[in-house]
Amino acid sequence: HLLSFAREAGRPFPQDAGQQLAEAVAAVLGSWQGEKARAYRELHGLDHAMGTAVTVQRMVFGNAGGLSGAGVGFTRNPSTGEPHPWVDFLFNAQGEDVVSGRRSAQGHEALAEVSPALWDELVQAAATLERHFGDMQDFEFTIEDGVLYLLQTRSGKRTARAAARIALDLLDEQLIDAAMARERTAGLDAAALTLRRISS
Repeated sequence: HLLSFAREAGRPFPQDAGQQLAEAVAAVLGSWQGEKARAYRELHGLDHAMGTAVTVQRMVFGNAGGLSGAGVGFTRNPSTGEPHPWVDFLFNAQGEDVVSGRRSAQGHEALAEVSPALWDELVQAAATLERHFGDMQDFEFTIEDGVLYLLQTRSGKRTARAAARIALDLLDEQLIDAAMARERTAGLDAAALTLRRISS
C-alpha cells in the first residue's frame, strides 16, 4: 500500500501521525468538490454551499487494567427524578460489557469509593450536560487509566413520575422556562403520578 501511495501521490507516505491526520482531514473536505459528490447533490437537489464536516475520534479502553472501566448513567434518577446521577459501572470493562448484562454492573458507590475525584468529575460532567441540553441526559463513559472520557449523550427516557419532577426541578433551576415545563408535562396521566402509602 505504501508503494502504491508513493506511485499515485508522487511522494512517500508521511510517517508523522499529525501530518497523516491533517492530510486525511484535507482529503475528506476536498472530496466535497469531487465530481461524484457534485453529481449526487445535483441529483438530490442539495445545496452546494452547505459544506461537509470531519469527525476525528480516539479509541479509549476501559479494559486497560488499573483504574479503568466503563459505565452508563443518567444525570438524574430515571425512575424518581431525584437530582443525583444514577450510574452503572464496571471496572476493567468496555461499554458492551456493561450493557450486555454478561457481568453484573455496580452502582456509583464502587467508583466513588475507589476514586472520589473521578466520581466528582463525573458529577460535574453530568451537570454540564444538563446545562447545555436543558434536559436529563442518558450518557455513556469510559475511564482509561484514571482519565474520564464521555462517549455520547442523549435525552434520557423516564417514568411519568420522573418526568414531572425533572421538568419542575429544571424550571426551578432556570434551565428551562415555564412553557417548556408545561410541554414536558402536558401528556402525563394523573394516575401515573399518584403515590399510595399504606400506614400501619
